[in-house]
Amino acid sequence: MSCFDGTTIPYLISTISSMMPIRNELVKEYLFYMIECNLITYSGRLRSFFIAKDGINLLLQIESMKSREKLRMEQIFLQIS
Repeated sequence: MSCFDGTTIPYLISTISSMMPIRNELVKEYLFYMIECNLITYSGRLRSFFIAKDGINLLLQIESMKSREKLRMEQIFLQIS
């Protein structure tokens, strides 16, 4: 799944649902919060989501934390305020 080239809601829901049980409404709610926090953007014309600069920075910080602290993804908790 890549948000660099744009990703649609149906594709996101399908991909996330294949990894874990989650309601469609919850995925949409998370997308809303990620837009509000400037982690992703949405193009109505293209009907696609794109990762924003802050989203890339967050992913880099998570990856750095994982390697530095020797953590697995399920051990990482994010709180964005």
